[in-house]
Amino acid sequence: MRTSWLYGPGDGHFVAKVLGAAASGSLTGVRDEIATPTWTRDLAEAVARLVATGRYGVYHLTNAGRASRYEWIQAIVELAGLRDVTLRPVSTEEFRRALPADAISPRKPPNSALANVAAAALGIELRPWQEALRAFFAQG
Repeated sequence: MRTSWLYGPGDGHFVAKVLGAAASGSLTGVRDEIATPTWTRDLAEAVARLVATGRYGVYHLTNAGRASRYEWIQAIVELAGLRDVTLRPVSTEEFRRALPADAISPRKPPNSALANVAAAALGIELRPWQEALRAFFAQG
């Protein structure tokens, strides 16, 4: 199974990091790195359904759609009701240049959004990432 940009309970995921960093009043988001934010609850339910089929193979499982890191940050800030946070889109290269010299930041493909074709053929489809993010915030 392949997935991407996971978030869920706890503090180590991107959504929690964005909310923590928002206290500074300013956030920077990469606009040219594309993938799909995926809620671990939706992923777990899809994996359980996939296991129940008894089918083996390589499956992509992500929430539906695609977003840049910047678009994801915009949605997080909006759903958190953070009105006094300034967002600034940057390129991947601008972001990398701003990192400390000793920071490890592996290069990522510009578009790593996955197509859930094989799982969808088995009737396993995940809702759009925006819906999942709203549900994540609604659960408290």
